Amino acid sequence: MVSIFDAHSMITLIVVLLVGGILLLVIENFIPGFVLGTLGLISILAGIFVTYFEYGFTFGTVMLGVILVLTLVLLAVSMRNFQQTATGKLLTNTSNVGSDSSYAVNQGLLGRSGVALTQLRPAGSAIINGKKVDVVTQGDLISANEPVEVIQVEGMRVVVRKVEDDTKYRPR
Repeated sequence: MVSIFDAHSMITLIVVLLVGGILLLVIENFIPGFVLGTLGLISILAGIFVTYFEYGFTFGTVMLGVILVLTLVLLAVSMRNFQQTATGKLLTNTSNVGSDSSYAVNQGLLGRSGVALTQLRPAGSAIINGKKVDVVTQGDLISANEPVEVIQVEGMRVVVRKVEDDTKYRPR
């Protein structure tokens, strides 16, 4: 096939397209916006197309295989370091599960008494130890302003029951 470029300039063009595309994809990890990544992908595809067009099926397929292997390696390295990139910081949640201070506060509520702030059917809110706490009953309906007692605490789940004897009710 006759080309307007000589063999040396074609190899240079292919290398520039492929290496430039890979570099644009790497830069995309640090500067989010998807523009550089898209340009990098287009550049890599153009490099593969030119390789097929100028050097035939065999060499084009070899180049495609090399690019696929490099892409997988680049993807593995990127995934390993994703949370440290600008995009990763925008897209990932770095808070710790179970580090909520209300979890520790709820552990001290067992046996405490309070008042239902809302109607508990069976979930709602109650004032216990002077603080609003999300609570559930064991299936009973408890009206607002009724005295309640904490009978079970499982992590963030606080289970209450209605205090039947008002003389027993004494918020602690």
